Amino acid sequence: MLLSIKQNDLVLMLRYIEEKTGSGQSEARLALRQTQTNNRAELPTDSDLVSVIEALDYQPDEFSIPHYVDHLRHALNRDIDLVAIPFSESLSGAYVHVHEQDFIFYNKGKHPLIQEHTVVHESAHIVLKHEGYRFRGGELHDELMALLKNVVGHCRTRNAPGVEEQEAEQFANLLLTRIRQGSLQRYLHKTANTNLFPPFDRL
Repeated sequence: MLLSIKQNDLVLMLRYIEEKTGSGQSEARLALRQTQTNNRAELPTDSDLVSVIEALDYQPDEFSIPHYVDHLRHALNRDIDLVAIPFSESLSGAYVHVHEQDFIFYNKGKHPLIQEHTVVHESAHIVLKHEGYRFRGGELHDELMALLKNVVGHCRTRNAPGVEEQEAEQFANLLLTRIRQGSLQRYLHKTANTNLFPPFDRL
């Protein structure tokens, strides 16, 4: 599988990170949508991921990206920065870890439902403690240049789309399905004794 990653997308992300963290000695991890991040051959079962999701204890009446990320900040005790970026059409989102800070980037030009799925997908890399793509510094700017040299253009993955990406996708599908089913059940419970039809004797 070949994956095209546009240079301007990476530049947008890393410039933002430089502004937030400054340069200096750092270790960063990068997980781009649909790139392989390690060599694990087995995916977890749905029941494994459901256990992780249940431990998060996130059951909102209505899903929203800011509310979900704020819940993760408190539940995981992590410094998570949620960032909307005008990425190119080919990139939906990315997760980057620098110093002790997590960055979830998503494409501000995508449909809201795609944005929701992307943010939950990228958050899975945090929740499931994925390793991602590692690079060390040096100056962060120098590491950006090294990353661009190695990744920009076409990145060939060993198995498509990569175990950790598939795992993150499983997580996103399960969590969002669980939230929407829960919201529907609560709505039906609230309206159980409500007459949703007009009186037929008035027709």
